Amino acid sequence: ALAAMIPQSAYGTVAQAALQEAAGRHGVRFLAVETFSGDAASIREAALGVAAQGAQIDAVFVPEGGAGLASALAALNEAGL
Repeated sequence: ALAAMIPQSAYGTVAQAALQEAAGRHGVRFLAVETFSGDAASIREAALGVAAQGAQIDAVFVPEGGAGLASALAALNEAGL
């Protein structure tokens, strides 16, 4: 099962749609899809939503790069993933 942390941007919208379409074709199940803006509180809130699914998650999709990805990964780590 997958979870996703999607940035609230045009790219995030496109990436989420593509991921959901591909997942549907392959029978992949989503446990959580959280969106976030660029601020630390929003990233932390999204990470907590994903982490609430715990060990049920096999992978987390984060279509972000650079500092945004680093912040998202740090938040996921702090949230226990």
